[in-house]
Amino acid sequence: MRLDLINISQKPGLLSKAEEIIPKDSVLTSSLPSWCKLENGCLSMSEKRIEPFHVETLKFKLRTNPGTYDLSPEVIYTDTAGNIRTCEINPITITVQKENAA
Repeated sequence: MRLDLINISQKPGLLSKAEEIIPKDSVLTSSLPSWCKLENGCLSMSEKRIEPFHVETLKFKLRTNPGTYDLSPEVIYTDTAGNIRTCEINPITITVQKENAA
């Protein structure tokens, strides 16, 4: 899975977490950056500073049960005035198929 977080503001921000981005009952099978951890199905980003017009990319692998998952991701961040903001991402549907035996 890949998540690109882009600051389109002219000012820096602090990334708090991404909610509803991980399908339920998923298991993380790869490492995350040191500033990020998986907590209760959300990606907690430890108030990671993101500069203006900068991209932070998260790449990680998950294992989950076959099925269709409807996700409505939200990214929560703090602006330079200290206001907590939420950015809703377009809903996505992920279909996980059973792994074929080699």
